[in-house]
Amino acid sequence: MTMDVVREIGTAAPEPGELMLACARLTRSASRLNRRADPSAVWRAMATLAEAGPLRVSEFAELDHCSQPTATTMIKRLEADGLAQRIADPDDGRAWLVSLTEAGRRRLDQLRAQTADLMKARLGATKPVSDDELRAAIDVINRLTTSLMNSNHDKEDGTE
Repeated sequence: MTMDVVREIGTAAPEPGELMLACARLTRSASRLNRRADPSAVWRAMATLAEAGPLRVSEFAELDHCSQPTATTMIKRLEADGLAQRIADPDDGRAWLVSLTEAGRRRLDQLRAQTADLMKARLGATKPVSDDELRAAIDVINRLTTSLMNSNHDKEDGTE
């Protein structure tokens, strides 16, 4: 089944929402290629811990936009698979932090590499973009992500 989800971009000014949608489509398409991989929620959890960890479960839940019980379930799953571990919070002896284990980092790296290889194989010789265009796209997305992460406007409703 093929879906024509890409619409032509006209002369109107591009919207940030269009980039977000395009990135989401690319991510979903790429994750569908790697059918043997862990579910995307597991990837996302490991990526969150790799980028922002060690984290308290409540911090993980906030970053992952899920409830604390859902976060706890995911963390327990990662721990059971040896991909994450709880460590004592050095700032609060009553609390725990969760971080990826070395096995978790290797698994995440492996999943990313496998998916990248599958993308390259699928695209084959009919590369839709040049290496320079790909580098430029990566640079733009990274700059926008950094800008959003460093923004003082954490909440849309105006609260801080």
